[in-house]
Amino acid sequence: MTDDASLTTDDAAPTPADYAAVSAQFEADAAGDSGDAATDSGNHEAAKWRVRLRESEAALAASVDRLTMYQRRDVERLAGHSLSRADDVWLSGVETLDLLEDDDSGLVSEVKVKAAVEKVLEGRPQLGRGFPDMGGGSRGGSVPTGADWSKVLRGQT
Repeated sequence: MTDDASLTTDDAAPTPADYAAVSAQFEADAAGDSGDAATDSGNHEAAKWRVRLRESEAALAASVDRLTMYQRRDVERLAGHSLSRADDVWLSGVETLDLLEDDDSGLVSEVKVKAAVEKVLEGRPQLGRGFPDMGGGSRGGSVPTGADWSKVLRGQT
């Protein structure tokens, strides 16, 4: 593969000539210019496997991204029961991985989401789903007695 004379064997740092020799050998191997038929088919086989490896890595990365998106949606669905905006759960500083079950199942933990929601509401109670009592309006109790419009119009007051 590489010429042993072009590489230094002592502990000294490689020189630019060493890098050039390795680079030239790599380019020759990649181009298939080694001249040896067995090596050429081996290089072709290795290149084919490298391509399959890159494709597999890309598919895996896409699957991980898709799974993370589904997990985030599930977290927001659970948080939406208590927060006016479900995506406010991320204001607590948690990440998706922090809200998963501890058993490596990849499932979202309802307990951990609830704790994250409580942490958000602790600092910002106005982000909760319900409206706080502002003290206005009728308080219930007894029905007011006295004149009402129907009695006034009938002249019963």
